[in-house]
Amino acid sequence: MEIINFPDSHTDVIREIAVSPHRKNLVASGGFDGSVIVTDVGQAVRTIVDTSLQGSGVDNSIFHTLQVVGSVGWHPTHHLLASCTTDVGLMYFFDIRSDVSQRSRKSHAVDIGRYGLYTHAYLSEHELILGFGDGTMHLFDFRNQRSFSIFHDPHMQEIGEIRIGQASNFAVFGSPGFTLWRSSSQTLQLCNHDTLSIAPTAGASWPELYKTSGDFIPQTNLFTATDSCGMFSVYSA
Repeated sequence: MEIINFPDSHTDVIREIAVSPHRKNLVASGGFDGSVIVTDVGQAVRTIVDTSLQGSGVDNSIFHTLQVVGSVGWHPTHHLLASCTTDVGLMYFFDIRSDVSQRSRKSHAVDIGRYGLYTHAYLSEHELILGFGDGTMHLFDFRNQRSFSIFHDPHMQEIGEIRIGQASNFAVFGSPGFTLWRSSSQTLQLCNHDTLSIAPTAGASWPELYKTSGDFIPQTNLFTATDSCGMFSVYSA
């Protein structure tokens, strides 16, 4: 298997990537350098493997937030609209169309008003769910650009990821396990929760280091979950 190394774009650790649901060749990435970069993977591969194109570069769209980016995402119906959240509590929406004369693009910022905004996901074209480091979730109205309901996950000390499934289901990952929820009529219902590993006994700092991650398997009612202890499981939603 040949390993293709993409040209350097970020200058620090990448925390999350998201593939566009509309154009699978577009990947958004964000992390500690405070930038969100939308890369045309197909163009990047062609530039690398075709010697006649080498040196021409990849036309990324670059968005500077100047804060640590915790999550990136794509609007479910507007194929040119992407978004990100930052740890300090700001959410950004931006048009991914790049301008050849100005690769650094402007974005629209919304101040959520709470620190520790680590993740977001689209429940519908008008509603998002925001996840915070203290186990709190906000339902956010995309049209009015404000939170209208607040929920607390009783089983999560820290929310790191939210993944959307089928039939209004979504999963919350982080520490110390994961929870499964269902959304309906602008409210949230807790359906299930679990942890993947027995807590390590050595060291008092393990809760801060232990995390879960996962995602739904497309076109099924199954989702996968992994944790920082090396466990991998498949669950039915």
